[in-house]
Amino acid sequence: MQIQAFWARVKKPAAAVFGVLVILLLFGFYALPKLIIYQLPRLVEQQLNRKASLKAMTFNPISLKIGLLGFQIDETDGQPFVAFEKLDIDVDGIQSIAKLALKVDAIVLAKPFIHIKRNKNGEFNFASLIKPSGSEKTDDKTKFFPLVISRLAIEEGQFFWEDEFSDQPLQEHIKPIDLVIQNFSTTKASQFEVAISLDSSLAGHFNWQGKAGILPLASKGQISLSQINLERLQKILQTPIRLAGQAGVDVSYDLSSTAGNDLKFLLEKANINVKGLRYSDSSQSDAVVEIASVDLATAGEFEQVNGVFSSLLKQGSIVMKAISLSDTKQKLAEINDFKISGINVDINHQTVTLESLETGHALIKAWLTSEGINYSELFGKSQSETDQTRVSSNQSSTAEKPWTLLVNNLALTEYAMEFQDRTLKQPVTFNISPIIFKAKNFHSGQLQTKLPFEFAANINKTSLISLQGTVVPENLKSDIAVKVKDFRLPFLQSYVEPFLRIDLVDGTFSAEGQLELDKPVEKPPRLSFKGQAAINRFVTRDQLQNKDLVKWQNLSLKDISVDWPEQTYRAESLTIDKPYVRAIIEKDKTNNFQDIIISKTSSTKIAETGKTSVASKDTAKPPAFSLSHIIIKNGSSDFADLSLILPFAAKINALDGGLDGVSSEKNAKVKLNLKGSAYDLAPVIINGSISPNLGDFDISLDFKGMPMPLMSPYVVQFAGYKVEKGKLYLTLNYKVENNQLTAGNTILIDQLELGEKVDNPNAASIPMELAIALLKDSDGKINIDVPVTGSLEDPQFDIGNLIFDALVNAISKVVTAPFSALASLLDSDQDLSMVDFSAGKTELAEPEKKKLDDLAKALKEKTGLQLEIKGQAYEKADWPALTDAALYDWLKQLKVSELGKAGKNVREENIELSDEDYKRLLTQLFLQKFPLLAETSLLGTPKLIDPSAGDFYQVARDKLGETIRPEQKRLKELAADRAQTIAKYLVQQGGVPNERVFILDSVVNPNTTSENGDVKSNITALLSLKAN
Repeated sequence: MQIQAFWARVKKPAAAVFGVLVILLLFGFYALPKLIIYQLPRLVEQQLNRKASLKAMTFNPISLKIGLLGFQIDETDGQPFVAFEKLDIDVDGIQSIAKLALKVDAIVLAKPFIHIKRNKNGEFNFASLIKPSGSEKTDDKTKFFPLVISRLAIEEGQFFWEDEFSDQPLQEHIKPIDLVIQNFSTTKASQFEVAISLDSSLAGHFNWQGKAGILPLASKGQISLSQINLERLQKILQTPIRLAGQAGVDVSYDLSSTAGNDLKFLLEKANINVKGLRYSDSSQSDAVVEIASVDLATAGEFEQVNGVFSSLLKQGSIVMKAISLSDTKQKLAEINDFKISGINVDINHQTVTLESLETGHALIKAWLTSEGINYSELFGKSQSETDQTRVSSNQSSTAEKPWTLLVNNLALTEYAMEFQDRTLKQPVTFNISPIIFKAKNFHSGQLQTKLPFEFAANINKTSLISLQGTVVPENLKSDIAVKVKDFRLPFLQSYVEPFLRIDLVDGTFSAEGQLELDKPVEKPPRLSFKGQAAINRFVTRDQLQNKDLVKWQNLSLKDISVDWPEQTYRAESLTIDKPYVRAIIEKDKTNNFQDIIISKTSSTKIAETGKTSVASKDTAKPPAFSLSHIIIKNGSSDFADLSLILPFAAKINALDGGLDGVSSEKNAKVKLNLKGSAYDLAPVIINGSISPNLGDFDISLDFKGMPMPLMSPYVVQFAGYKVEKGKLYLTLNYKVENNQLTAGNTILIDQLELGEKVDNPNAASIPMELAIALLKDSDGKINIDVPVTGSLEDPQFDIGNLIFDALVNAISKVVTAPFSALASLLDSDQDLSMVDFSAGKTELAEPEKKKLDDLAKALKEKTGLQLEIKGQAYEKADWPALTDAALYDWLKQLKVSELGKAGKNVREENIELSDEDYKRLLTQLFLQKFPLLAETSLLGTPKLIDPSAGDFYQVARDKLGETIRPEQKRLKELAADRAQTIAKYLVQQGGVPNERVFILDSVVNPNTTSENGDVKSNITALLSLKAN
């Protein structure tokens, strides 16, 4: 009864509920799908203005399973915009009611499709679907709808991207896209599992597997991308750079958060690798960078606590293999190994720390042209871009805190460089390999601290350059140990050729020392060097003659001290071993060193240089230098003078010695001491001192036993004769003080014999045979002292001409005044060139005998001389003394006439007049010639009409003598008698060999002039000298 009663009460409501359920089931199974299939496309079209379609729908109102099939929204051109093949949703209604949350067992979206396109006008195909949002207020606290999804999956999805706005239309098709999310919930703090994978021609294969949560926000997993096409990526991103290669990314992470919205992202591992990377930027340069492989690895931490973000990358590394840099024509650089390890980046503190940066096994090609280094042109920017970059960097530097870079170890090993200088007519190539560079503890925030470094390089397989020390990056203050070993100087040949016509045949440069560089604030840089230097096996060759020019075995400079800009240059010693110089005087008086100089200086350059030098004189500090010792060992030289009539060549060997005290100090005095030999026979000694800054010097030069025949060319040039025999001993002393030259030249020539005469119009017009005979002593030696004085301030001053003129004058003086030269040997001041006689006499007075004794002594010393005697008589001086003899002969003729009349024939020379006959004949002749002046008395005694006129006989002799004309024969005989008297005395009394004394033809009334040019008024006989 009770059951029937209960059934009666619920029968109608149950029927109603059942009816409703049936209706709902029928609506859900049949009506609702049809309604949605019909209305959903229309609703979409109304809202989006796009055509839409839905092929089918299934709905199970009991199990709450929903299925949509063939849904699609079209583009305005009818192409698919969004579509999927199937969407299945399985809702667990019972669990949803039980947990007061929407519980979905599964959501599966099969083959979804999305098409995104950017049109030619730059608008996207979905732009019209987005409506401006209103200013609705949102709650700061996000509340999630209670939702639980056991499984959410996207299967074989597709994403299609088109870009017609770019210069080159682009397309990207991503498929398949697969997504699986399990145990998703917004109702509790739990994490769900996520797995995403997709394939793209651009990004290759993308895969994400891990866990995630939204309450709180959290995620942990691995993300990987492989086969990323960088070239397509660049095209899509529309960057000006050009990229090519394939990249891959592997990331392991852990993201967590707290209720206070604090976030922490832990990058457990991140690896990025790129294969076949190619980079270029044609807008900036023609450079192309290619890298065979790039591997980047790092870990990190990123946090946001109380709104403060912090990040740190740690234990990172970058490894690159086979890096190359090319231009449009060739490869410029290749680096096989490049590695950075221990990378730590603190973004908050803006610091980057590198434990080590290592690179090695590289080849770099560089060249220099008139436009600069090739890399400056390759990477050069336009001026406007550079200025803009500079301005922006200045602005950012003032607004932002600079980053700090720390590099604990920097190592560059096994590098090589091929450098070519193409600015030269003949390009020079330097092969520098290997190059090694190491540095430690670089800190960009502490640029004022010292940075230790090492550098070493080998040049052209023969030379080594090494640097080791410290440098302060802020001001480049450096303290460096420098070593250069065996740098071959012939590599510099092309740098020398524009200036000198020489070949650098051999030679190496070495140096070792300490280099210091300092740059004080607001002061010029200061550079100093202390050490040693050497140039060894140095050989230069004259290109014109193809012969060695200057060379030496070793040159060393010890204890160098250089300070710039203090302009001090000092060294303890300069030692040259086996130096050699070839010096030639050409026919035109130039020398071979002038010939090798190539002059290119224009007047403009001279003017500019002049202006610069004038301007700099006021500010530049004059250089100060000192060199304590210059040491020459076993030096030699070849000297030739082709300007002579006969070319001359001389060789000096075994030159030893040096100089001491070379200095720029005003009162510095350089001491000179050199010893050598000429022709390996004649010792050469040079001693003295020089004050170069005062212009004073005192130098002596000694040549001992120089073979004179070897100097024939100079003798021919001077005297016009070759030399057959002789040795030269030469001592030269030159002293200059206050610009006044005082020089002494002492010449000793032993056994000089002249050879054949050579026609030379420039030779001194000196009778050399006589000069030699006069100068030679009894031992066959010639001593000549040639003092020279002059003023260096005289613009016509020429030391060579002075010495030549002095020597010519000295010899000319001997030749033109030979008797004075002979008198000087006897310390006599007598004029030995003339012998005085009394009027009409031939007898020698005592003073004249003394003079002839001295002359005889001198002739015995000068055995190569001949004496010539020229007897002289003077009508005016001698004839008055000869008239008595002429009158006597006249009277004798009268006596001969008387005897003839008496029949006696007697020759005149046999008659001797008695005193009585003399007076008788004199009276007879006087009365005959002068009847008005005299008369005879009654007794026959003669008397003068004017008794006051004097004695009759004396007046008669005088008057008759006046009537006798001078007789040349009598005077000639007088002159000859005088010559005979001199010759006889010299031979018989002086002991002069007869064969050396010659009597010349006598002369009457000569114009007699002494050696000094005085006209002689007394009666003399003239002597002269000639060489044997």
